Amino acid sequence: MKKLITLLLAAALVLSLAACGGGSDTPSGDSTTTPEPTEEVFDKNNTELYLGTWYAPHYTLTFNKGGIGRFEQNNFGYFDFKYEIKDETAVITISDGEFGDFVSSFELNDDGTILTIVQNGLPSYQSGDTDADFTFSREKPVEEIIYVEVSGELKGQNDSYEGAWNFKVGDSSVLKLVYFADDVDLSEYNTQYSANGNKVTISAVEKDGNYYDATIISSNS
Repeated sequence: MKKLITLLLAAALVLSLAACGGGSDTPSGDSTTTPEPTEEVFDKNNTELYLGTWYAPHYTLTFNKGGIGRFEQNNFGYFDFKYEIKDETAVITISDGEFGDFVSSFELNDDGTILTIVQNGLPSYQSGDTDADFTFSREKPVEEIIYVEVSGELKGQNDSYEGAWNFKVGDSSVLKLVYFADDVDLSEYNTQYSANGNKVTISAVEKDGNYYDATIISSNS
């Protein structure tokens, strides 16, 4: 009888030890760590970041390979330039045989999407422009087209700008340029400069102080 009780106690002890020793071998915590993402750093001395065309409201800048490019004043001419990227700025030089070199510099923002002017030595810009007007981006601005009516005198075709006519508005001594739409008949107007021009009223898009896509509403010629 004592042997039986002893055996039963031994069996119970074995079962108890087995229950305590069971469990998962999986560690209670994950010892691995996930590295935090790092922000991409742009090398602002990398010429590739500048290549292509950049747009501002009245101007465009184009950087081509080989250190050459072009600065354009929209609908009013352009200047070719040479450039170099140094000290995280794009330095452009427009050479003019008569007036020397015009030097400007631009700085790229941290995500490579905006060019801001640092030194403005551009030879041609709109009256009233500030440095904010020389902030360039990759997106071409969408311009709202508004036609205005204006009266003045046609004073013959302009000798310097193909397709343009001289246009005197009010008492101003500065002649503006008018570019007429292709279907406008101008055969009755004097193509040569004349002190007494043809008085007309036009409808046109006014841009940069001149008139584009013009049509003649009325004429007193």
